[in-house]
Amino acid sequence: MDYSKMNDRSLTILAKRGDPAAIHHLYNRYKNFVYNHWSKLKMNLEKINNKTYINNLSSLKTDFENDSYLAFSEALDYVNIDEIKNDKWKFLGPYGWYLSNLRRTYRRKALKTNREMSPFVSFGDDESNLLDNTRYAHISAEDEYIKIHDEQRADLFLSNMSKYLNSEELSLSSLRRNGASISEIKSKMNITTNSYYKITNSIKEKVSKYMNS
Repeated sequence: MDYSKMNDRSLTILAKRGDPAAIHHLYNRYKNFVYNHWSKLKMNLEKINNKTYINNLSSLKTDFENDSYLAFSEALDYVNIDEIKNDKWKFLGPYGWYLSNLRRTYRRKALKTNREMSPFVSFGDDESNLLDNTRYAHISAEDEYIKIHDEQRADLFLSNMSKYLNSEELSLSSLRRNGASISEIKSKMNITTNSYYKITNSIKEKVSKYMNS
């Protein structure tokens, strides 16, 4: 049986019956589509400028590809063959919908992490504008729940900052939240530019660890 010559409808029928070769061929037929979604996600992550994600793009790509198979399985379960009457039908339709949702989930998580940082370190107008999640993800009940949960966690962190940050980190965070510029912070704390970003990154890592614990 030459699976490569089958149309999507026939291949999907066999795949839904559990034919492993049909499942394999159907998934690989749209493997380039997965790479296309990854490219779009990568651009989104770069715009969001979440360094934790940007510095781990290789492993994120692997995670996304693995998750794309779960999206494929969900799309396959969703398809009702009885409703497909046209042999020109493409599995790409339902699969694309699930992949789009997967991409939004990754974007939402990156935005969530950035929102976690914002109460502790101000990023400046340009970067703050990039945190407007209406530009990157649809607002949903899940987003609203995450927002409320994050705010509650952030308030708890803010009231116990000395428990999590060292003296330098506390000083920098306080100055930044009070509107001090980078040059003012460097002058008041007598630190170099490299030290400023080193301390800032340390704060971000501690906040991220706390918010995801």
